[in-house]
Amino acid sequence: CYELKGAVHLPRLLVLSPSNTSIKELKPYFESLTNLTASFLCLFVDHRGTGLSSMPSDDWPDPPAVSVYADDALAILDHLGWQKCHVLGLSFGGMVAQELSLTRPAAVESLALVCTSASVGAGGRDLGRGYPLHKLLDAPVESRITDQLLLADMRREAGWPYESKEGEAAMAYLTQLEQTMAQTPGALAGRRWQYTARAAHDVTARLQALADVPIRVAVLASIHDGLAPPRAATALSAALGSADRNGGPIWFECGHWPNLAREQPGQFAEALKSFMLQGAVANGVRVNSQALGPTINFDRRRRDDCIGETLETLTDACLIL
Repeated sequence: CYELKGAVHLPRLLVLSPSNTSIKELKPYFESLTNLTASFLCLFVDHRGTGLSSMPSDDWPDPPAVSVYADDALAILDHLGWQKCHVLGLSFGGMVAQELSLTRPAAVESLALVCTSASVGAGGRDLGRGYPLHKLLDAPVESRITDQLLLADMRREAGWPYESKEGEAAMAYLTQLEQTMAQTPGALAGRRWQYTARAAHDVTARLQALADVPIRVAVLASIHDGLAPPRAATALSAALGSADRNGGPIWFECGHWPNLAREQPGQFAEALKSFMLQGAVANGVRVNSQALGPTINFDRRRRDDCIGETLETLTDACLIL
């Protein structure tokens, strides 16, 4: 399932959604990014197993792989006759965007990778990789939601989901989504298929190939993100090598997507627009750090330590958007 938004004469932008996120859930955030949506013809896609797209069946590939989602997106581009477009990958969508670009680089005008990583950790919290969400699949619903909310923004205290109006609203919203998913045939299986594919994602050794093709690539990351930690962003940029034309991640002082759209919509939209249409990010941030924070295990009691370790590495003089 897909949906187009914008004037047909505008530059084309493929938007690849985060984990377990449908067009219905994603679009409101983009509608608030007026500087962006007014500049592109946006193509939104429901990944297989989410929204109005097909749910898992016996004819789906086995084992699950992110490359399958990339092939789905390319099939939609072919259906629409889009030979080339800008590509925006958000979180899990960034992983799909990496595979898509490696599969068919000629289809990509520019590639913006937001709050994502080149690989996923096998367990615990390896800050150089994306957080292993698949480890939370079998946890109780309330525990899974709470952990995801706390990991999404490392500034949040352990009691935030229950002790703040914003946290309570987020808990209620995600709990309702869980209930809806449980009542939708195939939805839980779709999430498990996606998380299993995500768990196997590792294109670190392959990304350097993008340096040999004329694709502009930018990595946009958040310094308080615990799902795609800052160190994972620097690892992604390093894996891209000279393909990352910005010389390092573009940093935002917030948490995981969709906090970029909530907290810094203007800066986020302008950064994407200037990168895609002009080839450079105005007021971009370059952090020359070998590693952002050590590899540690997830322990909620160490939340403040995690935050401190991350921020202490951002010692170079820089502007954070």
